[in-house]
Amino acid sequence: MDEQIKSYLSKSIKTLNQNFVLVVVLSLTWILILPSDIGILSVFAGIIITPAIYGRFFEIPWRTSYSTFLQLFKQHWLNFLIVTFVLGTPVSVFGGLVSGFAGFIFKSFLEALTITLGIYAIPLVFITEEKVFPIKSGLRCLWQNLQYSLPLILLTVLIVIIKKLSLIFVFRSFQENHTAMFAVAFIQNIILNYIALSVFMTAVMLLLNKPDFQKYLKPQT
Repeated sequence: MDEQIKSYLSKSIKTLNQNFVLVVVLSLTWILILPSDIGILSVFAGIIITPAIYGRFFEIPWRTSYSTFLQLFKQHWLNFLIVTFVLGTPVSVFGGLVSGFAGFIFKSFLEALTITLGIYAIPLVFITEEKVFPIKSGLRCLWQNLQYSLPLILLTVLIVIIKKLSLIFVFRSFQENHTAMFAVAFIQNIILNYIALSVFMTAVMLLLNKPDFQKYLKPQT
């Protein structure tokens, strides 16, 4: 692993430890295995909270003063929602084409692909505050630095592996116990958010500090 990536990952984990409450708040959202009404509320909360908390973790590594969470939400929610929706298109379009266990594996692959494609695109949403440019430039950055970015790619794949194994465990062990399902999903979310946010902050620091990456912050001439 490149020493710069290792250093940034270490700094990211330290930042997450220092702001553990924000990780907990974020982890209380997007819990889809709960009863429908609660699950819908969890998703709705995630739509509101996620861009604000990601915005805060975007600011922490390099700013000395921070925006309010309301400011962060206003600045980033629409761009964040559009970019994540576009990147998630393969899952929504092709995820249901294959059924059974093969379909489970295929959808897992598409989810891993979606998260991987966002490694640099999502940070660029917060850096540039744009919608289309982060997708184009983020994908170009990933493609042109594929080998260098391998540690971050492996971490994104790990997110999907943990998520799917946790889902299998919950439905095999606690299908009728909503409290246990929530507890497992909550702990899973904390782990996944640690990984996802550490990748996010590492990518932000690479884009802002690594000379070879700074060319992706503006359109090519």
